This record gives sequence, structure tokens and C-alpha cells, in this order.
Amino acid sequence: MAELTNKEKERPEIEPGTQIELTPVAALLAGFTPDEIAGLKRVKAAVAAGQYSDITEEYKKLLFVKWLMEHDRIGS
Repeated sequence: MAELTNKEKERPEIEPGTQIELTPVAALLAGFTPDEIAGLKRVKAAVAAGQYSDITEEYKKLLFVKWLMEHDRIGS
């Protein structure tokens, strides 16, 4: 794991008005405020932790009925 230090990373001097090529992630986040980016990170973490899903309750019920049928718990 990288060691944290108080040293600033060396950055090249960039003249004002110079076009900067953004990395794919930076290009996706361009235009978002820092608060919006923080919110996106919180949602991403919640999705990864299974705390959020876009699956509706109705779809969950359909999946359960499908499971019941596949395991011969109910007939068609």
C-alpha cells in the first residue's frame, strides 16, 4: 500500500488557456461540482455494498415465483 506523505506531487506548469486532455474518468466527471462527485461516490459505494438496487418489488416477487416453480414448490 502506498505510504502517505505531506509532500506535494510535482506538477508541470500549465499556461492559462492550454487545452488539457482529460483521462476517461475525469472526462466523465467534468462539469460536476465537488459535492455532486461526493454524492456519486456515496451512491457507488452503496450499490457495491448491496444497500441500493433498482430492482422493483414486483420484479423481486416474479423472481421468487420463478424460483418456486424451478424447485417444484408450486405448479404451473
